[in-house]
Amino acid sequence: MHLSFTNWERSLEEPISGGLQDTQVMKMESVVSIREAGSWVGDVDVVRALRNERVSKLRPQPSCTHDINGLYGAHLTSIESWDELRNCNSGNVVIRAHGNWVARLACISFLSQGIQRGDFRFESVIVCPQQVCWKCVEKFSPCVYVY
Repeated sequence: MHLSFTNWERSLEEPISGGLQDTQVMKMESVVSIREAGSWVGDVDVVRALRNERVSKLRPQPSCTHDINGLYGAHLTSIESWDELRNCNSGNVVIRAHGNWVARLACISFLSQGIQRGDFRFESVIVCPQQVCWKCVEKFSPCVYVY
């Protein structure tokens, strides 16, 4: 993720203060871009993404009896690159970005914006905790799990 400023700026009017120093306050427009190996992926609105009702956090799951190392019938697609993410627009998807909060934030922002525009047909974006039982997750409707 890369933060940059556009050339747009606006001076904010300030009531006259009694001090002897002049201060000027400017409102500036910024852009958050996602880049992979220097190549532009997209511009995102992080604040809007985090306020999106379709983005939620999966609460830590209570202990279950499923074998953590077992193979299940879940049809989950593992995503490991931006190209894979752009080409996968439906189904149950797991984005593997565990331990990389910047990548997780970028994925959440990108997906939230794409869902709002209709680019993706996912129900929601779910941010996963450290431990997830994928067998328990099978019962949820098609969405993206950011793990």
